[in-house]
Amino acid sequence: MLLTNRRHRTLYIALAGMEMGWILPYMLLFIHFWSGGLNGERLQALGAEAAARNLTRMLDANPLALYAAFLGTMLLYMLAADLLNRFYVEFPWREAIMALLILGTSLLMVRVALYPRSAPGDLRWLGGSFGAMFNFTRGRRPELALILINALIWFRVASNTDREFTFFRVGLSFRMGMLAAILGGGLLAHRMPALEGVALLYFLLFFGFGLTAVSLARMDEKALAADHSSGALLPWPRLAQIIITVAVTLGVGWLAALIYTPRNLRTVLDWFSPLWRLLGLILGRLLLLLALALAPLMDALIRFFRRLFDKLGVYDTVTLPEPIQIPESNNVVQFDLGGTLARSAPLRYGLVLVGILVVLAIIWIFFARTRQRARSDEAEEYAGEALEVDGNLLRRGLDRLRNWADMVRRYGVGNRLLAAISVENIYANTGRLARRRGYPRHRSQPPDEYLPVLEQAFPGCKEELVRITTAYMRVEYGDLPANADELAQLRTDFARLRQAPPPVEQAVGEDE
Repeated sequence: MLLTNRRHRTLYIALAGMEMGWILPYMLLFIHFWSGGLNGERLQALGAEAAARNLTRMLDANPLALYAAFLGTMLLYMLAADLLNRFYVEFPWREAIMALLILGTSLLMVRVALYPRSAPGDLRWLGGSFGAMFNFTRGRRPELALILINALIWFRVASNTDREFTFFRVGLSFRMGMLAAILGGGLLAHRMPALEGVALLYFLLFFGFGLTAVSLARMDEKALAADHSSGALLPWPRLAQIIITVAVTLGVGWLAALIYTPRNLRTVLDWFSPLWRLLGLILGRLLLLLALALAPLMDALIRFFRRLFDKLGVYDTVTLPEPIQIPESNNVVQFDLGGTLARSAPLRYGLVLVGILVVLAIIWIFFARTRQRARSDEAEEYAGEALEVDGNLLRRGLDRLRNWADMVRRYGVGNRLLAAISVENIYANTGRLARRRGYPRHRSQPPDEYLPVLEQAFPGCKEELVRITTAYMRVEYGDLPANADELAQLRTDFARLRQAPPPVEQAVGEDE
């Protein structure tokens, strides 16, 4: 995500800003309702009055500072997820690190936001955090609100890593987010009129980052997929053009909103009030004439249906069903769930642990899907159009078996077959690493045409890339697998590629 080229990194940052633009109104509404349900006496008994005040102060905080704080939090989480994917952390360490990150950042958010003045050695906030989760029957606590908000941010990070940020996907996310932003901002302005300006500010930030993301996605699609494209990195002048264009668009929209107000529209319509009265009079007379013309026809239809019903013997008789008799019972047993949870600590702790595991499992599923898609890129895309006609798993399996059968036919069963498979795996892994750096290989793109793109992804490794590409083309098209010495050299070349630094971003060149 963030550890990629400038164009993709800017796209991810813009998408994160767009997410925060529509999420923050719902967060403020959640904090408003949560704070309204806090019990002062219980908070005083639990020593959580200061934390409750700090939670409520978030509603009065500087909106830009609050937006920057949550946006920075999301970007840090995205960076952590990116590092996990980049360093190839495997099961179960990857899952354990994810769980520790989610739980640790939840506690850190509580500590920073609700207990900023506590001494470093004062761990009462830690007990309050665990009490908020496991002793929820004693009443709401402010710590639980931030823990839930942090889980939401992690969920959005996980879902964003699972998506493919094509122009279509980004445009769809923008349209769906716009509906969510309108609804959230409207609810915030309705429930809390004092925050009407805050809702409008977040709506403008959503549009600013959203339009930037859509523009970058379009440029990325043209730069990497269009014919005669060099796929160059995003130059700073072009980024400045996008920002200026978005700012001008928002400014024009703001001016239009100031002009096209209900009061101004009513004033303009009042100028044409004589015309509206004349049109209304004419339309009323036309409707009256139409009704007079249709009256004889309607009377004839009524007489026809009346005679028809008389012949058929239809009567207006309606038989009402018997009312349902509800038996009375004085032996109804009511189950007090709240009292049972308050009395049974093991049941309460078990329920909370199940809830935590469910949240972690949902977030893990999204990260696992991203990991699985990244691993699937290791396999070479032979005849890419046919491989993914409908995404059918059985079809892909049959295509893979056909490919293996063809390799066995060409190379037989032995060292030559193993060498050919190794060469293909090395080339596929090279393409996977390049894709993670922002230089994917497009479907049906010949290896020799993809070689210049690989040289951009791995600067200073031209000789290694030429050897790997040449060996792959010999295996794929010439039925000439590598011998043992060549295969050892290719493995060394691939190890060199893995250690190669990322490409140096240039502020020159075009995107198209």
